[in-house]
Amino acid sequence: RAVAEQVAAEGVPGDRWLRGTAATLAVLALEAGGRSHGRIAGPASVLEAYLQAQPPTGGSASVEARTPAVRACVELARFARARAGTGPAAWLQVPIEAAARAVGASLVAGLDRDVAVDLFAELLDSDVDGPDMLEAFVCATAHVLVEVGPPDSPEVVQSQVEELLAALPTGPRGARWLMVGCLREAHDHDPAATDVSALLPPGTPEELDRAAAKVGPRGVLAAGLICLDALGSTIAEPLGIPREELLGLVLPRALVEHDLLAPPADV
Repeated sequence: RAVAEQVAAEGVPGDRWLRGTAATLAVLALEAGGRSHGRIAGPASVLEAYLQAQPPTGGSASVEARTPAVRACVELARFARARAGTGPAAWLQVPIEAAARAVGASLVAGLDRDVAVDLFAELLDSDVDGPDMLEAFVCATAHVLVEVGPPDSPEVVQSQVEELLAALPTGPRGARWLMVGCLREAHDHDPAATDVSALLPPGTPEELDRAAAKVGPRGVLAAGLICLDALGSTIAEPLGIPREELLGLVLPRALVEHDLLAPPADV
């Protein structure tokens, strides 16, 4: 729905983008499905109806009319990727960094986190692994700590770190391990970032790399989005740094800086 709201807000250019994307994905999915179209009959029919109808205009009706089409596009994109290995390069109509920013902005606006993980993963280069993704989230965390600036007192930063970690799920499938690692490594990544390592459980970079390699890039992505959300709500937002900046600008910039997004020909 968040994407549909953005399309509606863009007016004619947004609708032109959605219609072009829908038409391309429908063709790609039909080609990938061969003679077996049963799995995509539902979303394909939704897009066919959307493309044949007059563009909706104005208000909540406009958003409601586009939401099923956006969902159908996501379904067909996943199908084309799984069946034929066809990535966004075949249908993406914006630069890949802009696509990453759009995913982050949509997540802030209400996009399901699992869908956001899927979309971010589709934009990554094919050889990106868990430790690579870890570096991007360390970079993003360091950026936040630099923006926040030096704490008013040691007691304040200790309270913030405790609140942040308490907000995160534990265990290998949780996100606390990643937040602890990112906070610990942030100062080494950027000396301008506040050093909070003394407030954290002990650990080594090698242990962190092994944990990231074990869960893989998607696992780090899923945990990292939770971490950035918690980092925003507990530390950044109270100081005037909005979540939109964290997920829509800081994370995409980190992915670019660490060369993790796929070249257009390889997406």
